Amino acid sequence: MRGAALGVVLTAPRLANYAVYAKRKFWKVARRGGHDIRREQTPRTMRQLGIRGASRAKLPVS
Repeated sequence: MRGAALGVVLTAPRLANYAVYAKRKFWKVARRGGHDIRREQTPRTMRQLGIRGASRAKLPVS
């Protein structure tokens, strides 16, 4: 039950912000929304949902 509720909490901001949120921003948005979520729980829930955070790393050009 808790995992499903957190899934909704993490999925909504992702869709609203063009899928550019990573674990830190997901955690902050959930806390601001009044959800009691631990920092370590955010990436675990993201992995279970198949959500990957945005990366600023440049890909090598071949």
